[in-house]
Amino acid sequence: MLAGLLNANGGLYASLASSYGDETDVGAYALFSLKDGPFFTLVALGASGLASIPFQTFLGVIIPIVIGMILGNIDPDMRKFLGSSKLLLIPFFSFPLGAGMDLSTIIKAGGPGILLGLIAAFTGIGAYVLLKLFKENPIVGLATGSTAGNAVATPVVVAAADPALASVAHAATAQVAAACVISAIVCPIIVSYVFKRSQKKKANKSLASAA
Repeated sequence: MLAGLLNANGGLYASLASSYGDETDVGAYALFSLKDGPFFTLVALGASGLASIPFQTFLGVIIPIVIGMILGNIDPDMRKFLGSSKLLLIPFFSFPLGAGMDLSTIIKAGGPGILLGLIAAFTGIGAYVLLKLFKENPIVGLATGSTAGNAVATPVVVAAADPALASVAHAATAQVAAACVISAIVCPIIVSYVFKRSQKKKANKSLASAA
């Protein structure tokens, strides 16, 4: 559950944010990428003594963000150049996401894997509520509900750190893989449904106020 719920798909978020949000929402991918990897899973497990914290992974995510912040603030031309290329990256996120999916993993994982995927897809509700409280676009909050493909490797990493968990690593890998596929399918459906419903409510309010 830690591997499946603490590792969200940044590529899927960027794709959905570009369709249902603005450039600020897409730009939030830089910070969201902190969750796009096994770091937080291993931090949680490391706190319990089950795994070591990969400090290099943390640096690998933080350093590009810091460099980008520095370049964007000291050079307006660089900010304009890099900012205009955000949407160009979306196809490079989306194509590998779809090509790497193996629907047979759902069958191998069974009920637990499907349940984990559904839970992961609905974790975006928390972000939705928070964004709504802060008067921001809440729809993109729902786009955070997913499991990243690289989470599939997390059970193996944990088992390497703690051999006592090696016996469950295979089942956990299948379940996390199923969660990745399920959440990648369900999450966009949730986002699209809530967006259409919110647009319908706005249209009804406009008609009511006009009347």
